Amino acid sequence: MQTSIRLISGDFLARVLAITASAAVCFVAGPRTLCAQSTLDRLRGGENAVIGIANDPPFMSMTPDGKPDGIGPSIDKAVLGQMGVSAVAAQVMEYGALIPAVRAHRIIFASGGALNITPERCQAVLFSEPTTCMGDAFVVRADPGQSVTTYKEVADRGLKIGVCGGCTMEKFALGAGVKRENLVIFPDDVSGLKMLLDKRIDVLASGAGPMTHVRATSSNPSLTALIQVKDAPMSCTGAVFSKEDAEFRNAYNAGLKKIQESGEYTAILKKFGNEELASLVTSRSTALLCQQ
Repeated sequence: MQTSIRLISGDFLARVLAITASAAVCFVAGPRTLCAQSTLDRLRGGENAVIGIANDPPFMSMTPDGKPDGIGPSIDKAVLGQMGVSAVAAQVMEYGALIPAVRAHRIIFASGGALNITPERCQAVLFSEPTTCMGDAFVVRADPGQSVTTYKEVADRGLKIGVCGGCTMEKFALGAGVKRENLVIFPDDVSGLKMLLDKRIDVLASGAGPMTHVRATSSNPSLTALIQVKDAPMSCTGAVFSKEDAEFRNAYNAGLKKIQESGEYTAILKKFGNEELASLVTSRSTALLCQQ
């Protein structure tokens, strides 16, 4: 199935999704009970599946002509195609805004490449099965004495560390003893790298995949060094749905399994230079990650 994509404005999205969310109820009309269509039925009928994405290449980005791109949106589009959904739109926002947007029905779901699955988030929203899994990485300036390998070392040395707002890296840093005043929130990894090079932070923390890409595509990669973090567990991302959309989440999981079995999932990862992630994602389950 050919999936069409178009970008639509936030104000228009808010009006449309508020109407459709409030319409998804049943009511009694005389001897009959009338029910509005489910989210899945509406999308199969042609309504736009509005995906929330962040600016975090190669996992999420927008093309110059306004189309969502990267590992997460590509997986989402392939899964939606399996579900019979052909119309897809995207809205770019900061990481910290994704869950509020899902819960307020300003978007249908957040991309599978966006948010790590954590017990705290599982209390507020529904996650699909994992779409990607990886460890954390630090990027530091390639200067003498800048190398660090653990969040605890960052805390002990009193270094300023850049993390995305509400991300698991913020949790790991605070848990290791990093003081709140030494945490600097950045909107996306590209902005974080600029903060590092401008010496506004000493360490930049994010997923290993995005960090590798951002550093490699910077104007001068030799100015920085990439370091694998030793004291953080492997994290997994999943698509994020409202608590009311269990049916849609279940259909997404079924579609995800189909593209994994067909090889399309691995082909998407290979396209963006992350084929090695395919073997990691099957080693975790959302049920377990929501309990850890």
